[in-house]
Amino acid sequence: MKVSKRKILDQSLLLITLAISGMPYFSSAIFNAPLSIVLLAFFVIRRKKFDVVFFYLISFFVVVTGFQTIVFNFLPIETIVGAFLRITNGYLIVKILQENFIIYFVNIFFKISVISLCFFIPILLIPGLGESLRQVASLLQIFDIAGSEVDSLIFYTLHWKFLYRNPGPFWEAGAFAGFVILALVFNAFIENKNKKLKQAVFIATIFSTFSTTAYLALMIFAFLYYYRSIKNIFLKGFLVSLIGLFSYFAFVNISFLSEKIVHQVNQSVTLDAYKDTDNSARFFSALRDFQDIKGYEITGRGWNPKTRYSAGEETQIRTVGMTDILVKMGVPYFLFMFFVLHRSVRIFLKYYNNNHFLNYNTVFLMIILTLMSQSYFNFPIYWSFLFMSCVYKEPFLKKT
Repeated sequence: MKVSKRKILDQSLLLITLAISGMPYFSSAIFNAPLSIVLLAFFVIRRKKFDVVFFYLISFFVVVTGFQTIVFNFLPIETIVGAFLRITNGYLIVKILQENFIIYFVNIFFKISVISLCFFIPILLIPGLGESLRQVASLLQIFDIAGSEVDSLIFYTLHWKFLYRNPGPFWEAGAFAGFVILALVFNAFIENKNKKLKQAVFIATIFSTFSTTAYLALMIFAFLYYYRSIKNIFLKGFLVSLIGLFSYFAFVNISFLSEKIVHQVNQSVTLDAYKDTDNSARFFSALRDFQDIKGYEITGRGWNPKTRYSAGEETQIRTVGMTDILVKMGVPYFLFMFFVLHRSVRIFLKYYNNNHFLNYNTVFLMIILTLMSQSYFNFPIYWSFLFMSCVYKEPFLKKT
């Protein structure tokens, strides 16, 4: 089957955007400006028009950063421009791909998932293979323009500490799992070829990441997705009981799930997130963020490290995307952007005739759950989900 040049080009643009959104050799702020130039060129060539929702988000962004400049008496132009470009790139890629954005997203992650399993399974089964591949990867670091200092084979990352987890081409397994979860969720609601095969590959990939958040998200999605399709009230009750028992069994018997969660909860109760430990766990990251935003609930603290942290500039990386963007942009912008995201998801599912309130709230919840694991808004692709309403307008008509 002949593939059009435009389709190849569009998928390449999305792949580049994804690469800048977390693949070690490419996920650097220095690539945002060149990407913006390329995407803007295609935006103009294809005679696209800007949408009101984009102007609202950008205008609000400018107002918030203006207040932050006054509050902190500090204007970090480079940081502000970087954040602006992330939002803009997320918007432009959606406008260029139009209604193909999500289906290309799903199909690209299907291929990435297959490639990742082709690396992960042999590494898991063959002793020493992972270390041998790391030596090969070290030779490729001359291409590491982003300065990630990560052992990467471009299409697969070899994490120095967790070779038994599948990170795909991204910086860590948890980050990869979040993207695959969304690919699985979107694939469940769109018209796509080989849906069952793709879902099976996505599920296998999610299990190979050993990501706590991804496992929980997968269980919740399976419950919500199948709950509505069952009409018999007794079967619904059976499904609820089955999912509950399975979740309890998984929590109790899968050691990294129960031990990790219980340990982090206990530490968050007994230790001071800032003073007593430099633990980078999710619970501690969220607690630090809540401390950071005190007194700056309206304006936020901005994206620059000099103002971002209440305890002064530090090297601690924030790992919870929800609370991270809350601290950076403040409560009003936070609420507005998630209102826009919810509206975008609802309109997207309406396009595919899946606009039942449980469906679009399920997709919205899955995006929220992935943001509990990683700071995805540091990259352009997650901003794209806010702009799906700009292209998914008329109801989808299945080709016959």
